Amino acid sequence: MSSRLSQLLERIRPAGVPGAPGESAPQRDQAAAEEIAELARVLSRFDAEVNEVLETARDHAARLLIDAERRAEQIRVDIPDRLAAAESLVFAPVDGRDDAEAVAVAAESRREIGRVRQRAEPRMAELVDDAVAVIWRLLPMSGSAGETT
Repeated sequence: MSSRLSQLLERIRPAGVPGAPGESAPQRDQAAAEEIAELARVLSRFDAEVNEVLETARDHAARLLIDAERRAEQIRVDIPDRLAAAESLVFAPVDGRDDAEAVAVAAESRREIGRVRQRAEPRMAELVDDAVAVIWRLLPMSGSAGETT
């Protein structure tokens, strides 16, 4: 048995080389081989568990990414409805204002909504892409899970 193998066994088990002191070298080698085989089985099970945990984490991260992309798309799709709802609130009659003032407020509100729409629409795809990129950076994944942007 090599000295490196003995050093390894001494690190993982306090008894050093397996077997009784009176055993022959082949018997000690056989005992060491059996112990190493058991260690290999334990390490193999550990490796399988690690792979399972990593796969579960990758699946969870992929689901989170899909959900985030779906939510970002839903936000983008809902913008016109949200703007219309805000617009309807702004243009609702206001108590205590005369018609001319209400018309002026409504006109200014429409202009501002138009400016917001003009600025937001071209950047919406970029903002969604930025959000997805941030999510990818936050996910600790190894390998190439493939970016779906």
